[in-house]
Parts: sequence; C-alpha cells; structure tokens
Amino acid sequence: MADCLASLEGLAQQIVVVDTNSSDRTLEIAKTYGAVISQPADWPGFGPQKNRALDLATEEWVLSLDADERLTPALRSEILTAIHHSAHINCFAIPRLSWFCGRFIRHSGWTPDYVDRLFKRGSARFSDDLVHERLIPNGEVAKLQNHLLHFSFMNMAQVQEKMERYSSDSAKQAFLKGRKGSPMQAFFHGLWAFIRTYIVRLGFLDGPQGISLAFANAQGSYYRYIKLWRMNQAARSNQKPPKEDFKISVIVATYNWPEALKLCLLSLTKQTDTNFEIIVADDGSGAPTKAAVDQIAAQSAIRIEHVWQEDDGCRKTRIANRGIAASQGSYLIFIDGDCIAQPDFVSQHRKLAQKNYLITGSRILLSERLTKKLLELGLWNFADFKKNILAYRVAGDINKVLQLIIKRGDGHWRNFKRFVWRRIKGCNMACWKNDALAIGGFDESLVGWAHEDADFVFRLEHHGVHRKSGSWSTEVIHLYHRVRDQSLNDVSIEKLNAKIQKMRGLT
Repeated sequence: MADCLASLEGLAQQIVVVDTNSSDRTLEIAKTYGAVISQPADWPGFGPQKNRALDLATEEWVLSLDADERLTPALRSEILTAIHHSAHINCFAIPRLSWFCGRFIRHSGWTPDYVDRLFKRGSARFSDDLVHERLIPNGEVAKLQNHLLHFSFMNMAQVQEKMERYSSDSAKQAFLKGRKGSPMQAFFHGLWAFIRTYIVRLGFLDGPQGISLAFANAQGSYYRYIKLWRMNQAARSNQKPPKEDFKISVIVATYNWPEALKLCLLSLTKQTDTNFEIIVADDGSGAPTKAAVDQIAAQSAIRIEHVWQEDDGCRKTRIANRGIAASQGSYLIFIDGDCIAQPDFVSQHRKLAQKNYLITGSRILLSERLTKKLLELGLWNFADFKKNILAYRVAGDINKVLQLIIKRGDGHWRNFKRFVWRRIKGCNMACWKNDALAIGGFDESLVGWAHEDADFVFRLEHHGVHRKSGSWSTEVIHLYHRVRDQSLNDVSIEKLNAKIQKMRGLT
C-alpha cells in the first residue's frame, strides 16, 4: 500500500481508500497520505467495491489502482500530459506489466494487458462482477504507452491463496447467472488453460515462471468448474424440482386489425400446451375487433379475456399494464396481434422459463403478397403452411425457413452478458409476472413509437433479471404491414439512452 500511494506523488489531488476489515497497517498508511477512507463492513465483490470508491471521488479525473500496483515516473508524466490535452477523450487504457514469483511476465497472455483505469469522473462505472470486474466507459478509449507495474504474486503461497479465492468467487458468479459445470468440463477447461498459456501464448519463453503460471491457470480453471458443478449439485439436492405446470398468460397487443388478430388467436387456440390463458390487450379498437375476439372465444376451450381502453393515441404501455393486471398466470408471454404462433409456441416458452430470467424471442417475416393471401383465407393451418415453406422462401415470401424446422434446447449460449438493444422485439417477449410487477410494468409515460419494449427489458435487467434469447425456439410468424410513423424514433432513442445512463449512475 505504501509503495502504491507513494507512486502517486505529484499526481493525485485526492486519494480515496475503501477498505473492508483489513488487519494490517493499511488504514494507518492511508491516513499518512491524507486519504479519504471508507470502511464498509461487507464485501460485495470487486466491482461494487470499486464503485463505492468512485462515489467518493470529487476531482475531474479518476485513476483506479489496486494496492499491488505502482506508477512509474514515466507513466505519471504521461498521465499528466494526457489529462491536460484530451479534449475529446474521456477514458484511457494503460498497459500493465505483471510480476509473477521473481520476474515480470512478457508472454503467457499477460502482455500486452491493457486495463481501462484513467477516466473522467461521471463518464464510466465498474461492472457489478464479483471478480474480473471491468470498467464500462461511455465514449472513446485511447491508449497510453508507459506501463503500470503490477506486483500480483510474490511467491507460490500467494498464488495458491488467490487461486483458491478467485475460483470460488468465479464459480459463485457463474452459479448466480444460471450456468452449469461438470467434472468433464473442469478437466478439459483446465487442460486447455495450460495449453493456451504455455504453448499458444508462448508461456515457455517466460522460463520457470511460465510453466508455473500455466499450471496455476490450469488449476484455477479446473477448480472453478468443479466448484460450480458442486454448487449446482447442492442446489438440486436442497430444492424440489421446479414445477412445469405453472399457469401462463399470453398477452396479445392489438389495434384495429381484426383480420390479423383472428389468425393470431386461431394459432393460439391450437397450441400443444393448453395450460395458459389469452388476454387481448386492445388499445381502442372498434367493434369489428370485439366481434373477432368474441367469435374465437366462443369456439375455444382456452380462456380469452378482452381488455379494452378508449382510443386516445398509441398508449400500448398502458393497455399492456392493464393486460398484466387482468392476467391470472404466474408467467407472461407478450405477443402482437399481427403475429401467428407456431403450435409449440407456448410449450417452447415454458421450456425456456427460468427464475430470474426474461426471454426475448424473434420473428419470421412474411411478404405483403403472402400476408394478403392468408388474410383473405381467414383460416390458419400450420401443417399446410409448413408444407410450402421452401416454395415461399424461393419466391421471397418468407425470410427464414430453418427456424420452422429446427428447434434448439436451452443452454448458456442463450444468455446475454449485458444489456444490448439487439433483438428486443415487443411482439415476442416473456417474463415472470412478479418481476414485471416489481418494476411497475411498462413505463406509461412512453407513448407512440417510444421503444417501450427496450425500456421494459432494460429495467428488468437493472432490477437483476437476466436476459435469455428465445431464438431457434419461439419464433413467431409476423404478418406484413407498412412501417408505422417513426418520425420520433431518434428522439425516443435519445430519451431512452439518457434514462439508461441515469439509472446506471453515469450522469
């Protein structure tokens, strides 16, 4: 700690130290350098702990360091130059040179090792990861040239202690994200960690330390997956198997297109899974829509409820919330009334349903010509439709075929690691009702073309709900229609981005 703080001389106007239950001279040393000291009793993980320090910073620029890192005089000089001549740069990545048991490591995947550490206050936050946290900057990142020295491991005892601690935290982090593990995975990941470090990344050029580091990486990777496997084993033994008979509510959003709604409802009444209800969330349609709903409801054994509100502009968020309030199921699937569901649509969503997760599905687009043909027919028979999909594809009447034939199961590949706008479709989403209620449902201040679906997904993820892709499993068949007025699209995106930045604490 003393060497770290001493290396900041002539650079730092404020020093912030956040310490949780140190038993050495850390706080005594920090006080001699006039540091602002915070002593939280709990340890939330590296990412949240660094954000605690960030919240105490008051200067324009922030340099984040660990206690085992040092600035060289050259790097200190380069940082001073950078922050005084960086009109358009808010963040800098610094190359780090790490020490391992007697030497600086020049290969083994440790060099080059750029870390985002220097940034303008308010332009970045750290991720909430327990370990291997990362800075999330808002804007361009430039690179500095001089090295940050990292005295990570002084001896093998430190290696062993840190490997044990990090593998436990990494396993816990993966477990909380719903990931699995197995002895076979542990073996092959450990083997690959050694090969990658020692051979692929030229660790043999680092001498005896290179092979020691390769073995340490292999051991850490092996233990991470073994511990993850054991956590899942313990969870299965301590919990009853999840019930698959939970009631589902399919909420269908519609507005003045009864011909399309009829095909949507017909497809839903022909599902292989029948433990669900249908809530038609109607944003002010006229009498023909009510007649279409009543006709299908009279013929169906599935409960269909029609929730209507007066037409006062596009208020999809408000009617969606009324649909949620009217639902009786514990799991919600959102679909638009211009979409046709495959017979296993509800069944596939049920298979992917998982506590603390939401699903964002995808769609298969139909041409204007094929849409007109189906609407004129006024009937829906998936078997007949599927017989002709190759002809439809050749004729350009459908943009996907394989997704109607191949259905992939659940897996880690479906999980999104962070919030992204990509593939968020309000016409095909699902989440637990309790999660939707916990965030207050859809934001009713969003009207018109306002990306309310992306807003809903972001707020769920911000609440701690993970996102999972429903692609290659839950595709809906989307009828063609002209794109509605998107004149406010850029304004809506700007507003939502501002909201995201505010909720993330970046503004």
